[in-house]
Amino acid sequence: MIMAKLKYNGALMGKYITAARTIDKKNDIVISLRQAAKLSGIDHVTLSRLQKGNAPDIDTFANVCTWLDKPMSLFFNKAKWASP
Repeated sequence: MIMAKLKYNGALMGKYITAARTIDKKNDIVISLRQAAKLSGIDHVTLSRLQKGNAPDIDTFANVCTWLDKPMSLFFNKAKWASP
């Protein structure tokens, strides 16, 4: 059986978190991580780590995807094909 390996794309997650914090693109106005934490219900330290590309635990990952209104699958890339 051949299966695709999936790799978490932390850089993409970071870009989406940054975009979610940007409230006025024209004037480059960004809310703080603490403000984003209040809006998302996710700790500001966790948001900071995720914005830097660190991988979250599954519960946090689900919560961030819900806040961003993005499917979980968006943040995974197919790596090499492999046989188990």
